[in-house]
Formats: sequence, structure tokens, C-alpha cells
Amino acid sequence: MSTSPDRGILDLRGPDPSRTVPYGPAAHQVYEVHEPPGEPHAWVLLVHGGFWRAEWDRVHLRPLAASLAEEGYAVALVEYVRPGLPGGGWPATGDDVVAAVAAVGRDEAGACPVVLVGHSAGGHLAVWTLHQVGEQRRARSPASPGRSASRAAWTFTWSTGWAWTATPQPP
Repeated sequence: MSTSPDRGILDLRGPDPSRTVPYGPAAHQVYEVHEPPGEPHAWVLLVHGGFWRAEWDRVHLRPLAASLAEEGYAVALVEYVRPGLPGGGWPATGDDVVAAVAAVGRDEAGACPVVLVGHSAGGHLAVWTLHQVGEQRRARSPASPGRSASRAAWTFTWSTGWAWTATPQPP
């Protein structure tokens, strides 16, 4: 347990997931599914932080995962090998997150939108993963005329509050 007030989030515990799904053969290669009461608005792939240390795993984001599920989102809370664990460090850490994203997209999301969210070190991994997935997609299928990707995010302004926005992205 951490004793520093700025690391208090790492001591949080939330409800157990609906189920835990492997995305690879190693014991750490799992994601927890937190299911909403009805059909999901979208899937949220949640990548935990933890100061790039083996000590902190996905459990501290269970309260956030549960809250998102209560709001109607299906959540996949991703675990990955961290520095300090056998096989942890680069590039295995990043490879795990890319594999988890692929598994959720292939096995869970169906036609639902998928949003990738990361906390702290997980934010670094989320941004890096988006670039990897984008590079892989471009390598497999060069953009054709009339085909483009889009960026979307929740944005907040004082005048309008929260809004879902999507902007075209060049191919």
C-alpha cells in the first residue's frame, strides 16, 4: 500500500469485474470486463497507470470501471506486464497493450465504438498504442480516395458542457 497522498488512487479498490478474459498465454495477459446493465453505448478500454512499477496493477481503476459501467459503457480494464515483473519492460509492455486492444476489438466490441483511455503511465501506453495500431492499419491497407479515419473525443467547454466531437483525419 502506498502512503504518499499523491499516490492515494493506487490504494483504491472497487467491485470485482463481471468476468476476466485472457488475451494471451501469460498469467498477466488478461482484461477485466465490467458490463453495463443493458446494451453498451461504447466499449472503453481502460489502461491503468502505476508509476511504471510492478507493485501497482489494474485493481486501482476498478472504481472507475464500475462507474463507467453504471453509466452504460462496457469496460475492458487491461493488465499488462510491467517493469520489475519477469519479461516486463520495453517492448513487452507496449506489445501487451496492443494485443489487448486487438483482442477486445476482435472478441468483444462488435459494431460498438471503442474508446481507449489511460491513467498516468497507462495514458502514455494508450497514446503509443494508438500510433502503433494506426501504423499497422496504414501498412495493411493504404488509404484510398473517399476513405478516411476520424478522431473523436469528449470535449468540455463552459458554454456547452460535455460534448462528443469527431473530426475527419487525413488518410
